[in-house]
Amino acid sequence: MEKIFFIIFGSENTGEAVFCSSCGSNLGMAKQTGTTANPTYNQSTVLQSASNQIPAQAQYTSVVKMNYPKASLGSRFLASVVDSLLSGLPLLPGFIFISIRSTQVIGGFLLIIASCWSIYYSFCKDGMPCGQSYGKKMNGLMVVNLTTNQPCNRGGSALRALGLCIPYVGGIIESILVLANGKGHRLGDMFAGTQVIELSQYRR
Repeated sequence: MEKIFFIIFGSENTGEAVFCSSCGSNLGMAKQTGTTANPTYNQSTVLQSASNQIPAQAQYTSVVKMNYPKASLGSRFLASVVDSLLSGLPLLPGFIFISIRSTQVIGGFLLIIASCWSIYYSFCKDGMPCGQSYGKKMNGLMVVNLTTNQPCNRGGSALRALGLCIPYVGGIIESILVLANGKGHRLGDMFAGTQVIELSQYRR
């Protein structure tokens, strides 16, 4: 069988071949009777053609998480108290009115509005500007995404709140983790890839 030996890459190609099996170059100019051929070629063209035949390799990027120190536990406690009051206090008027027979309808209406606010604030508070709920802002804290180094958004804030939704023991487990973890991460932080840090420590 007629074969063409393409000198660039030292590959053998059958006489019926149209393109080189190694570099993909057109063999039309190289076809000669015999076993070898040494055609005139443009090296840059051949190399470009060869590179086009190589499958694109997966691109890998290294993800480096930011390393921040653990925030003050005292500041976190005070921020938690403030946020809990802001979330829970609006429910109080509704309970008062609903306990009075003549104002039960008003009380029920107030409870619905206050409950919507409480749920919204609990899930979205850390997605406020600069990753600061009102309580965190008052105490010089913020929540940061450790992968992007950006302030926590509302999606991250909602994920952080999931840990507290565990029935009966959510708050207890989260509190223990804050105390025991070297960075103050709780379950919510593990879900969202976030950390509560002191605003003064934030590196843009």
